[in-house]
Amino acid sequence: SGPISFLLGSENFLPTLQDVLTENIGNTVENRAQALSDVKQIIEILRERKELYRRRRPTIVNMMSALEIERFLHHGFIGRTGLPEAETQRRKALARAEIEHFAALIDQHPIGVQVGIVTDTLPFTGFQLFRQPDRKLLVLSPFRLGSEPNVRVGVATITSAPDAVNLHEKSIDEMWRRALKGQDAAACLRHLLAQDGKPAAAERHASQAAGKAPGRRGARK
Repeated sequence: SGPISFLLGSENFLPTLQDVLTENIGNTVENRAQALSDVKQIIEILRERKELYRRRRPTIVNMMSALEIERFLHHGFIGRTGLPEAETQRRKALARAEIEHFAALIDQHPIGVQVGIVTDTLPFTGFQLFRQPDRKLLVLSPFRLGSEPNVRVGVATITSAPDAVNLHEKSIDEMWRRALKGQDAAACLRHLLAQDGKPAAAERHASQAAGKAPGRRGARK
């Protein structure tokens, strides 16, 4: 759902998300009243999903794109451009608070949560792989929460087809292998915060981390 996981986000994420999704629906949107009503339903579903996560605490492996985080910090937690300057600065502060939350989360090493920061390319279309005792489900979705939101245009797909599941498992393994993890991941996020989302900050940090600890690259695999 990029650039951050809704389930792992802070308690401030959901209230702000409702504002972001609402302002993303411009005055020229067809069936605007229905679209605004849909946002309320989406927020309620997400609220229930978050509560279910708190109760069950399923294991989550979350990969975040450093490039998307850069854009999130640079533009702020917004649903459209042209907001008043004071509001834009407030939304940038909210974006920073979310990334600070994830850096602290990584430091805490909570049971059942693993976060990796990928400093090069992640697929543009988000996907999730759900592992259950008797099956695996792949969800492909063009919908996005947070920065550059989209909850209106596109078609999501849910499948248990073995070929699709296996190909995406291999893709996940490859992305996880090259992702920054643990202290390196938290340091990368704090580096992006220090750079205020300036482009190419993530690549510079990844190169510096690799240069400082050449013996640890194999350990990440």
